[in-house]
Amino acid sequence: MQFGTCEDEVQLYLDARYISACEASWRLYEFNMHEESPAVMRLQVHLEGEDLISWNEDEAPDAQHVIQQATSRDTKLTAYFKANQKYPEARNLLYQDFPSKFVWQPKKREWTVQKREFAIGRMYYASPRSGEHFFLRTLLTTVKGATSFEDLRTFGEGPDRHVCATYREACLLHGLLEDDSEWRVCLQEAGDMASGHQLRNLFVIILCDCSPSDPLALWMQFQDKICDDLRYALQHHNLRQNPTQEEVFDYGLYLIDRILQTSNQSLQDWPMLPFPVGNWAELIGNPLIREQRYNMDEQAALAAEHIPRLNQGQHAAFDDIVKAVVDNSGKTFFLHGPGGTGKTFLYNILCYFFRGQGKIVLCVASSGIAALLLIGGRTAHSCFKVPLKIHEDSMCSFAKNSELADLLRITDLIIWDEAPMQHRHIHECVNRTFQDIRGNDKLFGGIVVVFGGDFKQILPVIIKGSRAQVVGASLQRSYLWNSITVLHLTQNMRLNIGNDVECQFAEWQLRVGHGDFTDQSDNITLPDHFHTPENTVQSLIDTIYPGLATTA
Repeated sequence: MQFGTCEDEVQLYLDARYISACEASWRLYEFNMHEESPAVMRLQVHLEGEDLISWNEDEAPDAQHVIQQATSRDTKLTAYFKANQKYPEARNLLYQDFPSKFVWQPKKREWTVQKREFAIGRMYYASPRSGEHFFLRTLLTTVKGATSFEDLRTFGEGPDRHVCATYREACLLHGLLEDDSEWRVCLQEAGDMASGHQLRNLFVIILCDCSPSDPLALWMQFQDKICDDLRYALQHHNLRQNPTQEEVFDYGLYLIDRILQTSNQSLQDWPMLPFPVGNWAELIGNPLIREQRYNMDEQAALAAEHIPRLNQGQHAAFDDIVKAVVDNSGKTFFLHGPGGTGKTFLYNILCYFFRGQGKIVLCVASSGIAALLLIGGRTAHSCFKVPLKIHEDSMCSFAKNSELADLLRITDLIIWDEAPMQHRHIHECVNRTFQDIRGNDKLFGGIVVVFGGDFKQILPVIIKGSRAQVVGASLQRSYLWNSITVLHLTQNMRLNIGNDVECQFAEWQLRVGHGDFTDQSDNITLPDHFHTPENTVQSLIDTIYPGLATTA
């Protein structure tokens, strides 16, 4: 069952569609339902000797013969060059306008003069990151009557005629590219106050979103500032004792490539930029695993200091969780307790204890504020790459060979605070992903998981959802719940146990959570000592802050 709104537009169209008698007859006679006029012709754009070749392997098993045959015939682009040599009137047309006056003969592989209706030409798209391919397409939109690839790269006439080495150089001479002065000023200003890490992120933003005309020139000009912190980093992490300037720049390119990979891109998408040659990945290792390594002596000392402060309920939960991790049982727990019972305190002690033994503990929470209370805490969406649009078959968006997958394969414990606030599909999504990543059919791939929270607090938010939908989205309605061991914390650690008034108030709060003192309209009846003498603002102030007027 899927909660919330989910409209299948295709099914709605089929359900509500009406076919009249005339349309039905038209279709039965198989008449044309529509026509296109004028025709649109797709035009190939390729570098010299890099045209696309396709063939049927059953009909032509000899690949070498296919290549020889393909190189001897013209494409639409090379035939366009030849047509410019053959027809004088063609030299006044751009490549994209060629189908308006000429028609492509697929059997003869040539352009001939158009005698009937014209067509519209559309060149295939080329990304600015495709390098020379993009600049070739740009020239084709401007230069008329080119007779060859070399002629397309030629600028000027007579004694001033210059054959450019690259299509990019030809674009610059034709004034088709803007210079990168804006990005130079940006990097220059940022270089005076930003760190190397910030400059590397800025350089990636310029690459991805601003399409600079010459990224290599930007890199060569600002590589010193972009990599100004990397010499120390190489020495500090014992990667190089005395790194050369070339090694520093190569490491900087590696880190830039790592940043690009977070958005499924790579330096290889910019062929004009150098690619790192050093094997930095093996030297550095997995950064996600490295950031989970804590000072074991310090963590063990903190654990020894805080464990004696656990109350009876906390200690019992602590022992159960420790036993599950030590036995590698893969059990899943839910630490249930109202606010103030010391759930976060217990979470952090578990972190001290296991990190003091060199084990890896991942701390996540449903919200950023809750994650801040955990040592090394992050939101579940950020840590596990949970998709924002979740459904009952969702999977986390990271690959089996990713660094996060390697981290999860050696994780010993996951602490997940405020779990009841999230839709059960999120927990099920993480469970399916962990089972797939670790190749283990146990719950969460065999990792011990400790959920925590209080079902009497905030439940999952279902937009315009009914009470049944909200309850149906909770963790208790998941197929995971029957396999979860519930641990209870009952003692409120925030109250003074010796103060009867505070204890009575805590007891009253718990009873409200269980539905007591609440009528059928969900109105809560307050105790008499909660009432003010009069129903006025001044009476409320005097009751909450007695003696305030006298003190003022």
